[in-house]
Amino acid sequence: MNCEGFRSSGSTTSRSNTRGAPIGTGRVDFLVAGSLVVELKTVNELAPVHSAQVISYLKATGCKLGLLLNFNSEVMREGINRIILS
Repeated sequence: MNCEGFRSSGSTTSRSNTRGAPIGTGRVDFLVAGSLVVELKTVNELAPVHSAQVISYLKATGCKLGLLLNFNSEVMREGINRIILS
């Protein structure tokens, strides 16, 4: 998917490794411009496990910035969480 000059891909598979050994795979909802992970949720309330999932995707993709979006929020602004891998 391309929009306004940004390259993005939907549902990208990422592989997780520990000390060089593969430990699993995950599916990133969107990877924008190779540097932004976007994870989409529709839950009553975001839990710490949702943030941990985005952090895992950031480590697996080498990205530093992620957005966790919950579409089940009363106001969308409250459903947006920015996660920075430092």
